[in-house]
Amino acid sequence: MAKRPTMPKSDSKIAALFEQLLPTDERIVIRPMFGRKAAFVNGHMFTGTFGTYVFVRLDEPSLVCRTHSSTKPPKATAWLERALHWTSTLPAKDSQKRGTTSGRASRTNAGRSK
Repeated sequence: MAKRPTMPKSDSKIAALFEQLLPTDERIVIRPMFGRKAAFVNGHMFTGTFGTYVFVRLDEPSLVCRTHSSTKPPKATAWLERALHWTSTLPAKDSQKRGTTSGRASRTNAGRSK
């Protein structure tokens, strides 16, 4: 029987980069997705981490941009802001179906350190 592939371990450098790159916006909710960090707006994931990558969701569902830890932060930040903008145009998901996000971390100026 073939061995099932394993998901890559979360990388602490990428987790820190992910936090640094996120735009400051009170609509953003950070929560785990398959044991890794992901950010949501209106119930839709727009960015997250996977191994040594930060990925973003863009206007074409199949288009994924990977940002490696060596990517310059201004360029990566622009991709995350683009993903947030597009994903925020999607209709909000019904919180009754997926559970509420109350008590979860949101991304506001208060949570930002610069």
